[in-house]
Formats: sequence, structure tokens, C-alpha cells
Amino acid sequence: GSFGLDWTAPFKLKNDVFVLLDCSSSLSISLCDTGSSHICTSLYTCPGVQGLGIPQFSPITSCCVYTPVNLGSANEVNLPKLGCQSYTSIYAFGDGEDSSSTDPMNWRYGIKLQYNYNLDNNNFPTACADCERSNGVCGFSGPYNSFVCVCRNGVNNTTTDCHGQ
Repeated sequence: GSFGLDWTAPFKLKNDVFVLLDCSSSLSISLCDTGSSHICTSLYTCPGVQGLGIPQFSPITSCCVYTPVNLGSANEVNLPKLGCQSYTSIYAFGDGEDSSSTDPMNWRYGIKLQYNYNLDNNNFPTACADCERSNGVCGFSGPYNSFVCVCRNGVNNTTTDCHGQ
């Protein structure tokens, strides 16, 4: 159980908060944001977390809120190495990105990536701006190592923009 991000891909994490769950006491506290223990307390009330077999009132020390600035040289969160059984990630605490709901049922779970264009290629910034103006999201086609504009319908992705999609 690990999560990794290929360091050669043109993406970076965007405001993601990783919560490591059911961790042994040997977890390095230096990794954890001790000021965010309220996130753990709230998560332990979720049926999904309880479904992992983690009791509702587990000690907060078995949970670690981890906001990675850098996932390490391998760009990964290695759960076995960290002594944790599971994780979840949160990219928004409510409907808007700036929301601060304390109800975990309103949080947005998943990993949000931000397209990080190659500064050596002047076409990427222009193409990305055109894509975003057409309500698309800047993306990357791994097989072709090229820019792609991801359109809302998710079907008609293009190399330019989403106008007419």
C-alpha cells in the first residue's frame, strides 16, 4: 500500500492533505502536523474509516496528518515503511477550495494535481491558458509525453482548447 507520483510527469500536488491511518506508535512525529489532530478526530467518526476496523475513539497518535511539500526522492508515500495501515487524502474541506467544514461527510476526498508545464517549451503556458479560458483543465498525455486539454465531458480531450465541446 503506497502512493507514488512519477517525478518526470509534469504535475505537482496542489494543497492535498494526506491522513495516515491506523499507524503504529513508532511513526516519526516530525512528519505529522500535530496542530491538525481535529482532522483525525473528525475522520474517526466516518463509517468508511470505521469500516477499516479502526475504532471510533482511537488514540489520535494512531493518525498522522501529513501535508507533503515533497514526497521524497521516490515521490511516494510508503505506508508499510511509515507503519500505517491505510491513508486518505483530502483536497478541500467543503464545497469550495477555501471552505473549512468540520464535517468529514462534506470534505472532498482524492488527490488533486496541478499541471506544471515545462518552462523550456513556450507553447505549454499559452496552450494551458487557452485551455483554461475554454473551461478545460490542463493535462498531460503520458503515452505521447504531450500537453492535452481535458474537457468537462471527459471524452473529447484536445491538444488546443474545449471551445465547441
